[in-house]
Amino acid sequence: MTYDNENIDWQSIGRQFRQQREAVGTPVETVARQLCLVKPQILALEAGLATNFPGAPARLWCAQRYATLLGIDLDAIAPLATASDSPEVAVRNAPTVLDSALSDSESLARTPSSTMGRGHWAVVLLFLALAAVLAIQFYHPSAPVPTQPRPATISEAPSPAAPVAAPAPVAIPVAPIEEPKPEPVRKVVDVQGLEAHKPARSIYVMAHDAAVLIKQRDGRETDTIRLEKGGSERIPMVAGERLRVAEGKNLGIFFQGRKVPANTIEAGNWMRFVPLR
Repeated sequence: MTYDNENIDWQSIGRQFRQQREAVGTPVETVARQLCLVKPQILALEAGLATNFPGAPARLWCAQRYATLLGIDLDAIAPLATASDSPEVAVRNAPTVLDSALSDSESLARTPSSTMGRGHWAVVLLFLALAAVLAIQFYHPSAPVPTQPRPATISEAPSPAAPVAAPAPVAIPVAPIEEPKPEPVRKVVDVQGLEAHKPARSIYVMAHDAAVLIKQRDGRETDTIRLEKGGSERIPMVAGERLRVAEGKNLGIFFQGRKVPANTIEAGNWMRFVPLR
């Protein structure tokens, strides 16, 4: 879907971004590192400002990436954005657009050159001047500094060392073999939903570190879910299923607008999600 850049309510979109980020407790620095952006660009998106972006296409492209990271459907948050029937993005003074199907390097390559301001050209000229100075130094090296030869020294032969007695054998203690401990009894914690209009048969998980989650149904483990660091996933949950975090406790679990407490996740208890009717 394409957008008319003049009709986008950037202030409302920014509030949505900030509220969702604060709800999951993710710092601005972490978001900037995950999106390969800088902190001022994230703050500009949340404030609805156009600063810190080379042009309108780059700003829209960064907003789409930020929405994907937060799990926000940018096409569904009406009236924050107005869809356009035109096959191309209508952006003033921007003859080319960023295609979401392209890679990061290809999209940045298609950004119009007219978005580069005087400050950018000054940086380019400074870089070229520095490269020219380095080239001159490389092709015209300075004369080597003469070094004075050091007088040769004659070292005396070392005297034969006295024989060293062999060390006495050391007894290595053998640790007793420990028997495996039984699996601890885990209790079941009910997580009650807050907002009935949100999906009742799925949960949203955002992993700050690598994590492993296990599903259980009728007393048997049915599925193992692995999340990479910084990854997120929406996991379907049917009636009678339970879920617990086996590894990686630094994550956020959301169900119908409720965030599961950290102590429940760290304890490794089975969680049963009760939807709000």
